[in-house]
Amino acid sequence: MTAARGRTAVPMLQALSWGAESPLGRSGEVDIEALAHGLARSDYPGGRRRQPYTRAQHAVVVSEAVETLAGLRLPERRVLAMHAWLAEVRDAELRDKKRTRVQESNKRLALRTIDLEALADVLARTSRWDNSVAPAAAAVDESLKLLGGLGAEYGRRLSLYALLAETVLAGLGTAVAEAALKAAGLGREAPESWVHILRFVRRMADAAVRRDLQGPTFGEENSFPAIKKRIELLEPDRAAQRWLARYRALITVREKVKI
Repeated sequence: MTAARGRTAVPMLQALSWGAESPLGRSGEVDIEALAHGLARSDYPGGRRRQPYTRAQHAVVVSEAVETLAGLRLPERRVLAMHAWLAEVRDAELRDKKRTRVQESNKRLALRTIDLEALADVLARTSRWDNSVAPAAAAVDESLKLLGGLGAEYGRRLSLYALLAETVLAGLGTAVAEAALKAAGLGREAPESWVHILRFVRRMADAAVRRDLQGPTFGEENSFPAIKKRIELLEPDRAAQRWLARYRALITVREKVKI
């Protein structure tokens, strides 16, 4: 098998997981349509149930979630921060000891009687506790606040980073990822705070995959908070078109802002 004319070959170890034509031309430019269709042929791990859940679709889910979370108002933002922090605390507890179904049921009942917005407001004003590895609610709230204050142009760029983040994970190397970033007008590096935001959004997207595509498991309702919008599986061709539409919408309007 030979590479298509004008295209570079996909390195062997990458081709094992990529499984599509290289989107990178010999002159170093990236074919965005080829990239979209390649992502739509790359399955997101653990997302299968009725049909494949592709990295193209997952990239759109994460990218759109960036915009959604940026629009959260203060009460919603702080409740989300609290839920994320409680999920970290619960995961730490489960690592230390097993909880029975009765104990989990009692905890859920207790949470229903709490004024969540009031509790969230308190936690969001609290700094990190005991130098814990898991961030306190205040740290999560600060990231969400930063996201909401980025503005239209920086928010657009962060959404583009989210859309292109699956490129390396799908099996292509950094050369293709950097070419795609360049084509989108993005730099190789971004502020560390943006990385923290994207990691948080991706965790919420991963939680949505577990909720919608893997089926419920014991204690799943108390796991890391998921994106509210439910995931409906798309055929690969539709996933590719959805990815392309999202990409084109994000690069249509640009302002002269450098990162």
